Amino acid sequence: MATILCVEDEDVLREDLVEELTDYGYKVLSARNGAEGFKIVSETKDLDLVLSDISMPVMDGMGLLRKIRESNAPYASTPFVFLSAMSDNKHMIEGKSLGVDDYIIKPVNFDLLLSTIAKQLTKSKSRSAAPPGAPTAPSTVSSQAKPNKPDDRVPNSPTVRALNQNPHPKPSTKPTSVTGSSSPPPAPIAPTMAKSIPQPANSPGARPPSSTQHHVEGMNTQPPPFPDDSRLVAGRFQLLGIDKLKEKVGDKWEHHQRLIHNIMVSVVSKNIGPLDSCRISEDGDMMVCFSQLNEVEARFKLDAIRKEVWIKLLGEEGYKDDLNISTQAFEIKGQAYELEVEEEEYSKAKDPWDIIQKRIEQSAQSTQEKVDIFLQEILERAEIRFTRLQNTAGDNLPLSLASFDDFGQERQQKIEQVIDEADPRRLIIEGAYIGQTTGYMISNLIDMAAAGVIMRLDYQLCTNKKEFDRVLMLLESLPQKSRERLIIALTGLPNNIHLTKISDLMARLRPFCKMGATELQLHMPGDHHFDMLGVTILILDYHEALAMGRHSKSKYIQAIKTIKLKKKRVMVLNAPKGKEKILNSLGGDFIHIRDMELF
Repeated sequence: MATILCVEDEDVLREDLVEELTDYGYKVLSARNGAEGFKIVSETKDLDLVLSDISMPVMDGMGLLRKIRESNAPYASTPFVFLSAMSDNKHMIEGKSLGVDDYIIKPVNFDLLLSTIAKQLTKSKSRSAAPPGAPTAPSTVSSQAKPNKPDDRVPNSPTVRALNQNPHPKPSTKPTSVTGSSSPPPAPIAPTMAKSIPQPANSPGARPPSSTQHHVEGMNTQPPPFPDDSRLVAGRFQLLGIDKLKEKVGDKWEHHQRLIHNIMVSVVSKNIGPLDSCRISEDGDMMVCFSQLNEVEARFKLDAIRKEVWIKLLGEEGYKDDLNISTQAFEIKGQAYELEVEEEEYSKAKDPWDIIQKRIEQSAQSTQEKVDIFLQEILERAEIRFTRLQNTAGDNLPLSLASFDDFGQERQQKIEQVIDEADPRRLIIEGAYIGQTTGYMISNLIDMAAAGVIMRLDYQLCTNKKEFDRVLMLLESLPQKSRERLIIALTGLPNNIHLTKISDLMARLRPFCKMGATELQLHMPGDHHFDMLGVTILILDYHEALAMGRHSKSKYIQAIKTIKLKKKRVMVLNAPKGKEKILNSLGGDFIHIRDMELF
């Protein structure tokens, strides 16, 4: 695995370069200026290439190149590539006179960057293997013949333009960023779907296929020890509809399959704890044993993983078009259960993971058989509660979110783990929630004082004419005072729904509420037409917001700025307690903290 030093003073671009190169299988060191860069060069053994900006404080790129080339150290001949917005002949000539090997002109085209790096590494190896005095190929200048059109959504932002110019995603390994350190990096992640995800022989970090249980760097793949109370909290993470997706993308499948796999490994490794255990099977299913979570918390964790994987997949340029065609068939599903295991069976098992998998399947089957019982329990016993929202300072706001109580949510989660998205029993649950919420608002006007109430309305229910007519009838029964306090939030939107559909739906609902809200989807951040949605509040799940920020921080920041400029508000749902610093960075106006009740 080649080692590359990235020297760039712009923090966002440096982080993006490190992530991109790491994902492609390189070990990446980073520095903020030439002085830091030269210190790393002089202290790092077996450095393969330097990628450096020109204009930087303390020591610029020309100064760094000069110090490297004029030294008598072994690193004096290290391949050196300039990354710069300066494309005039003066700088190119100066760089050539100092011994630069190549140029990449900003905004960066990552495909061109990766190709240039691969070429320079190949040339370097050829020079090392050639006999003394043998001629070497001359250096070239790499630039775009015609720069890509600037991103209309983020004017004059070369960083974001660079991010948007990567049309072909690459296979990745677990990201490793090292700043100013010469310590050895972790080994690259081994392929964990040996039969279904072939690795090219010449790809960075490629290894031969392994057996069913695989070692993955950064994750504990050993089965957990037998628990003292004979109970384990374990979850399963599955990709459904792979066969249909494979058929849809055709000869692109091998490429996409590697991408799906590597994104899953990367996301899961970042989201599980050091004491958790994880097994990845050859067919891509993952099992996780959580050492410190209960069953409900494990479901939230698996849902967070599912959402981040989905966002990263949909956000990959050159990939999302193919995937979006198949979103109805392609699904990521997570299940979590508290399992009871027998000590004798567990200790004698050749592989305890097989016992865990068997228990998960038994729990899923048992839940499947009890769906109708759980549904009846929701209808008979679940009650509506109102959770007060907060601002980022932790102050309570005169606004609450209506939801089922803990019992109702627990039963609803169990049901949704095992039934399909199109199962009509989902509509029964949503109908019960709408009925109880509107009923409470009619009968408890005095108790509610001036509090505003957010009521979620699932999009699937709205597409069923019979059920939607019932919703409209319930809303019509609300007195005017209730309507003045009601905010209707559309949730469960399908991926890449056209904004006009949201607008048309909100137009039918607006006569019955004070304002409307809807989910902020991945494709919306670049859309400046928030006004056409007909809503005042854009909703983000806490984990989805984190995933968006990780995937493209600059795009997420721009999305929040655009929303605020349009006089819209941002609501963040399902935030865990004690995450104030993270919540401040997400830009939310209204924060929903789990388990904080109003009534």
